[in-house]
Amino acid sequence: MMEEFLSLFEYLNKPAGGELGMQVAKEAIKQGIVTQQRQVKTPRYEGKIVTYPKSFLDGYFQTPEIEPTLGDRQDFNDDLPF
Repeated sequence: MMEEFLSLFEYLNKPAGGELGMQVAKEAIKQGIVTQQRQVKTPRYEGKIVTYPKSFLDGYFQTPEIEPTLGDRQDFNDDLPF
C-alpha cells in the first residue's frame, strides 16, 4: 500500500501559514523525509505545493501525552494516614 501524501492545508483543514510551513519543512529535511510536489489551482492560490507523508505529519503534530506523577501534583497531601 502506498503512503498517503498530504499538504499542510489538507492535513490541518486550514491554511498553515509561512512560519509553520517552514518549521515542518525543516523538520522533514532533518529527518530525511521524502516529500512530493503537486500543482494546484484554486481561487486563492495557483502553483506548486509540498506534500508530506501522512505518517510524518501524524508524528509531527502529535501532542505528547504527559501523565502527572505525585511529585508534579500541587494538591499532594503527605499528611495522609496511609
